[in-house]
Amino acid sequence: MPVEHQALFTLTQVEAIEKALTPRTHKLDLRMSLPLLGRGAYLVFMGGPNRRQEDRKLTQSSPAAMHAALSNDVAMGKTLQHNPTVYRMLQRVPNSIMATFQPVQIQAMEAALVPRRHLIDIRLSLPLCGKGAYLVFAAGPNRRGHYRNIQNGNHFTMPAVFASVLIGAGSILGLVYLKGSAVLAKPDPVFDQGPAFYETKVPFKKTQRECLKSGRQWIESKCIDKIHDPTF
Repeated sequence: MPVEHQALFTLTQVEAIEKALTPRTHKLDLRMSLPLLGRGAYLVFMGGPNRRQEDRKLTQSSPAAMHAALSNDVAMGKTLQHNPTVYRMLQRVPNSIMATFQPVQIQAMEAALVPRRHLIDIRLSLPLCGKGAYLVFAAGPNRRGHYRNIQNGNHFTMPAVFASVLIGAGSILGLVYLKGSAVLAKPDPVFDQGPAFYETKVPFKKTQRECLKSGRQWIESKCIDKIHDPTF
């Protein structure tokens, strides 16, 4: 709502409007924003027990009472018939405060409380949990102002996101290729457990007799141990 319209409302009216517009709490409330379709897309999935019947039992003004409480300058038939959101909100406002609203204030609320239309809007009521349960799935392009401001301020946001995805995917594919290639498939000589790798000269066997007696081999005047523990 523009600042000039906000100045039209008194503190008492604002408090009554806030109380009437208390947001509904859902048992299940999942909201996601995806970088798709240029401006982005949103997904909303909500669910919970059906309390609509209970809400209808709360104290609300009837159409006749609303007509009597509202200012005579407010034409009910023309002002509120196209905006059920404002109509339901005024039903929850006390008659003493409802009588203080002027036509310009009603028009400001209608402009601010335009119901959002979703490209996909599926609402189900299921006979579960005694009183029933509801499920809501909504999706569509993201038109929120802050999302547009981010994109307008930096035109490279979306290209950077897609470039990051491509680089990440390329890195993963490269690692998979290297893992199966001959470079990594060839055994490292450091870990080769062939018989020649562990040949070690035994310095404390000076003669051939001592070397052969210990179960080692005498090669080129050296006592060689071919089967020693590699951690020796």
